[in-house]
Amino acid sequence: MGGTDWVGEVWRSHLSLTAQITLPCLPIQSEATLAKVAGLVENFGSPLTVAEREQLGESLHELILTSFQSGPGARLQVEITPNPPPETGITCNFQTTIAPLPPPSPQMEVDPTVLAWVERCAPGAAIAVIGAGAGDGAIALRQWGYAVEAWEWRGDTPDPAVIQQDQDFFNPLARLTPSRFELAIAPDLVATSLRNPDTLRLLLAKLCDGVVSGGYLLLGLWISAVEVEPAVQEWVQWCGGLIVTQGQLMTLTAGLPIMLMEEQRAIAPSPALDAIALPASLKPQIQRQWVIWQRS
Repeated sequence: MGGTDWVGEVWRSHLSLTAQITLPCLPIQSEATLAKVAGLVENFGSPLTVAEREQLGESLHELILTSFQSGPGARLQVEITPNPPPETGITCNFQTTIAPLPPPSPQMEVDPTVLAWVERCAPGAAIAVIGAGAGDGAIALRQWGYAVEAWEWRGDTPDPAVIQQDQDFFNPLARLTPSRFELAIAPDLVATSLRNPDTLRLLLAKLCDGVVSGGYLLLGLWISAVEVEPAVQEWVQWCGGLIVTQGQLMTLTAGLPIMLMEEQRAIAPSPALDAIALPASLKPQIQRQWVIWQRS
């Protein structure tokens, strides 16, 4: 090695970097994340062997996947610090974060579709509202004589006079009183709490447990008229939402004691959905709808 090359190597070995970068935890982008992190390591540290790069990729992918599954807005934070002299090179530390659970959207007057199905209930019937927001809708239903059990666990501690249950409805120990309610309503969980189709099925199963035979389940969902590519669905999930198709609804409700009603009605556009960046060709295909099932 010539003197110039040797000095170049020595010079390179004394480069140092102190930095912090944050990357979205999207499993489908694991290779891109590895390329970013490995590039920093190799530019300011030491070249990676094939085995070291593979090991780094496996570690990052597992970290990203675990964080992605734990909640919306998951991010990988990479901290790079120079090694203390006389050592050279850098040290990388990794940690992940998730966004706090967003507060529920404000609940205005009782939706006309909800009111139409409430009127099918017997006077004084028990109704469950899961994700009741501030509880305005629950208060209105109580004023009309219905026995309403309202659940809300997002945001600040709710007023116990309005919200009876502030525990996470998706907690394995949380459940409705079996076969008590003539109607169960979940207006906006798709924007905050439905992480994937499995959580939607869990929600429906829990509601089935509490609804009497012949009763109804009303869910506000984001319905796409076309299939959504897995990468786009993953992005929506990272943003805290869930988009489903009619075909997915049929698949994920298989085996549950409910029958999908043909009557589906649009709900007012969702600010949460509008805030998510989507392909221009897909956005017009998605509508916020009431989806209605009857308990067998």
